Amino acid sequence: MPKRRYERREPTHGWQQIQPLLKDTAQINYEIIRPVVLWGQTPKERGAETGVSPRTIYYRANLFDQAGMASLLPAEPPPPVPKVDKRSLPPNIRQEIIDLHAQYPVFHPHEIATICFVKFNRKPALRQLSLSWHLAQNLQPQSVAIHAMRKLRMERHVGEPSSGYM
Repeated sequence: MPKRRYERREPTHGWQQIQPLLKDTAQINYEIIRPVVLWGQTPKERGAETGVSPRTIYYRANLFDQAGMASLLPAEPPPPVPKVDKRSLPPNIRQEIIDLHAQYPVFHPHEIATICFVKFNRKPALRQLSLSWHLAQNLQPQSVAIHAMRKLRMERHVGEPSSGYM
């Protein structure tokens, strides 16, 4: 004969005897509201037995009446809120930087930062300006540093004899 999956116990309605047997939160929630829903026990009486607030029992019993077993399951977590970094520039300032750079390519970064300060009351850092320009050219931020290093090496080696590497 196969082994029993569950140990046989005497049926009981006492919360103190049922509570150690419960493992899942949905099962615990159901056992808390079961006497209220099935036999009309008051939430105040059930709260005294279980140690759960009568208001919570009343609320969960109402949810159970409205949504059934689905109300016992834990709610899905809300979608993650995108983290907003205070240091990042708002899109309107970024667009203004790109537009100014396109219209006036001879402007230095500090001049564009001053224009942004006058217009938006926020002066972006010079690093943010260069990142905005490079992002506008569809370069990734990591490749910005690599691109700058290659450009610097090229400028240093102009006019010098080639040493065999680039």
